Amino acid sequence: MSNTKIIKFRIKFVDLYKVPLEGLYHIVTINGRTACSGTSIAGGYTVWITRPAGTLVNISVKDPRNGSMVSIIKDLIIPIKTITFEVQAPFAKHKFKLKMFEGSAGDYLRKTHEVEAKETLSSIAKIYGVKWQQIAQLNSLKEPYKIRPKDILKLPPAKARQKISIDSSPQTSSKDGDLSLKTEHTVGKNETLSGISERSGVSVADLKRLNGITDPRTLQAGQTIKLRDSSSASSPAAQTTTKPSTPSNSSNSEGKGLFDRAQEALKDAASSLKEGFEDFNDAISDTKEGESADSSRSFPSKSTQRKNNEESDNSNSANSSQSKQPSNPIETQASDDRGQTGTPKVDVTTDGCPRCQTLTINELHSIFSQDSETTKKLQICIDAFNFANSNFLMNNCLNKAFFFAHIMEEVGNKFNIKDGESLNYSWENLYRTTTITKNGKKLLKSPFKAFRGNESLSKKYGRYDGNPANQEMIANIAYANRLGNGDRDSGDGWKYRGRGIIQITGKDKYDPINKNIRERFPDFNLEITAVNINNIKEGTIASMAYWYDNKIYQIANKGSTISNFEKTVDIVNEHTPSRKDRIDHFKECLKVFRVSECQTIRPPTTSVESSTVDIIINRTSQNSQSTVGTLSIPSHNFDGFVLERPGPDTTTRNMRKRVPTGVYRVKWHKTTLNRSLGKAFVLFNDDVLADRYILIHIGNYPKDTDGCILLGSSKGEDFVGNSTNTVFAFYKLFENSDLNKIRIKITESY
Repeated sequence: MSNTKIIKFRIKFVDLYKVPLEGLYHIVTINGRTACSGTSIAGGYTVWITRPAGTLVNISVKDPRNGSMVSIIKDLIIPIKTITFEVQAPFAKHKFKLKMFEGSAGDYLRKTHEVEAKETLSSIAKIYGVKWQQIAQLNSLKEPYKIRPKDILKLPPAKARQKISIDSSPQTSSKDGDLSLKTEHTVGKNETLSGISERSGVSVADLKRLNGITDPRTLQAGQTIKLRDSSSASSPAAQTTTKPSTPSNSSNSEGKGLFDRAQEALKDAASSLKEGFEDFNDAISDTKEGESADSSRSFPSKSTQRKNNEESDNSNSANSSQSKQPSNPIETQASDDRGQTGTPKVDVTTDGCPRCQTLTINELHSIFSQDSETTKKLQICIDAFNFANSNFLMNNCLNKAFFFAHIMEEVGNKFNIKDGESLNYSWENLYRTTTITKNGKKLLKSPFKAFRGNESLSKKYGRYDGNPANQEMIANIAYANRLGNGDRDSGDGWKYRGRGIIQITGKDKYDPINKNIRERFPDFNLEITAVNINNIKEGTIASMAYWYDNKIYQIANKGSTISNFEKTVDIVNEHTPSRKDRIDHFKECLKVFRVSECQTIRPPTTSVESSTVDIIINRTSQNSQSTVGTLSIPSHNFDGFVLERPGPDTTTRNMRKRVPTGVYRVKWHKTTLNRSLGKAFVLFNDDVLADRYILIHIGNYPKDTDGCILLGSSKGEDFVGNSTNTVFAFYKLFENSDLNKIRIKITESY
């Protein structure tokens, strides 16, 4: 009998500045099963979780800037004591898109400080209770961090405090303080690599590599170790995001060294585990060169292997010998909306609506039962929906209302998924040729043409004279030789009858569903079948892929009218007798998901059909690593940021340089660089031939392009973010367009 100790633990989420992240959506998985999910409570905490010591835990969070799920901890080991793990998310809370303070009048500036004589960054930081590195990063100060009297410094939010025992200065760094400036460090008593890693911003793996350490337990007090190569030592602003995420709990700090050493020893034994916690630039561990770091990912419990496919054209990703981009903090483009206190508001929003991209248990408890068994099922659906809603363009309140109105009808209050569509028809209902009213009740005509008006067939298989209906034969006859099914003897009608959470019917639905999953959600490593579609997770993903394939999301985006909803009923189940019930569910869902309050619902972006469409790319800055600019389509209210190689330009292929300014035509080109799309625009004109292969494709860094154009919705230094979703949205505009009417104008304004 096992004597393994059962441990209680929880997670505390903080941002890059150690500010607690309240309301952060997260999923904690153990052995591929969800142990905890939802939004963090006050103080950034999850609920308490109970598991045996030694259990491996994986943690993912939803990035509030783009709605993507990011795996930030893999195989965290539960120790033999109750503990709170402090986990650092790969973004800064005050960098989120800011929300306008309600009732504010006019604009005002971020809280600032005017430098006085003899003041230093350290002395200013102490005044406001923050770290000097935060001020340096926020003001883009570089080593040696000189400030002068009368300089105006922007200050981080007042809550952005980092609690450390000694606040190191830009000139010195004590043993107990920040090591982000040092290139070497003398090991103190009871210090571990994990502790040194936390204070220096250098991963455990890099510390071991730099110092030739194979066993972290051999670390000795008085030993001098390298923290980084002196030639590559970077500023605090470039180091603050690379701290390993280590457990911390003031009430459980005793014995931490032993725990750290045990953690490291176990991690060494598992060669596949990645040591340390990297910043957002590498937060998704499977990202390969040429891929977007924000591309869609699988559930955290799924490990995936990717091939780094290369193309023969000029748009290949950089060769393997190219050095990796430095891990600098991401400076996302943020709105300058402010509150009245002089300090930026730090509410997590998604273009003004915090509910659009995240489905919560409270919302579903409003329309389904709240008993424990139903709650477990709802949570599986929630996790699947939150992972994939952006991929299938369902990430707004309207689509949630439309989607769950149908689900409510199919699964009922207890979220019970039927083994398959019920075909327990009476012979009269199978036979009826027209819709009639009898005793004040409307009786619909038979839904199946094969039985309609055929009395003998209807009596043979429908309920008749006390005999039960032969549901299997009804299905095989009703669905034979249509919906992609074989004849009645194939059994396809019964196998592919309505199944899953929205009762998807017909063999012909499965190939498009799986195709869209591969294209839109490529890391979901399961083929949807007529068997697993009845599982909640697979059924939710399949239904979302079906939703996308039939463009139901576009109908939902047109507005919350009953007529729009009825159009979706015509697609999901045109002849359903439950049309009125579905409409009632829809009205309820509009209230539950607070659609009338949603600030992000806009008219849909449809395929471009105008006479001529101008796509304007304006380069706004250039340095030795990259060229950054904007992309806009004025006629369709679409804009983003672009990243290219630095100048000079060239018209010659295979030179890994920028395309010249000018006006370009476009045509489709097959490419693996837009992995899920499989194609991209190739730009050409009289001077730049199509075989120059200038593409607009997915990517984040200069290394991701050999002379093409990367597109995203946020930008930083040598970086564009949320590239996958932005590129999807961009090309969605041109699905059915005449490419001869599209012009791309590339200009410069720097």
